[in-house]
Amino acid sequence: MTQIRSQILQLMEERAYPEALDILLRAIEEREDAQLCLLAGRCYYLMEDNANAIKFLLKATELEPDRAEYYTKLGMAYDSLGETQKAIESYNQALVHYTDIVFVMKRLETLQNKDAA
Repeated sequence: MTQIRSQILQLMEERAYPEALDILLRAIEEREDAQLCLLAGRCYYLMEDNANAIKFLLKATELEPDRAEYYTKLGMAYDSLGETQKAIESYNQALVHYTDIVFVMKRLETLQNKDAA
C-alpha cells in the first residue's frame, strides 16, 4: 500500500489527477481506507468536482472520525459549492479534533459573518 500511496502522491504532485484517481478508485474498491478516500477527495477537489470530493471526504470521516484534516477538507469542498451551513458544520467538527486551528477559525468566522449578513 505504501508503494501505491507514493505513486499516487507523485501523480498528484504532477497534477495528473485523472491518473491518480484511476489508481485510487481501484485501490478503494479493493479495500476501503480513510487515507485513500482523503486522497481521492483531494483529487476531485483539485479538479473542481466537489460533489465527488464530498462523497469521498465523507467516507474518510466515517472511517476515521477523529481526523481534523478530513473535516477541514470536507469544509473546503462544501465551501466551494456555496453550502455555507455544511461548511460551518464541517469546520466546527474539525475544531473538535484540530491542534492547528488558525485556518479553520479564520474560515469559520468568515462564513458565519457571511451567513449572518
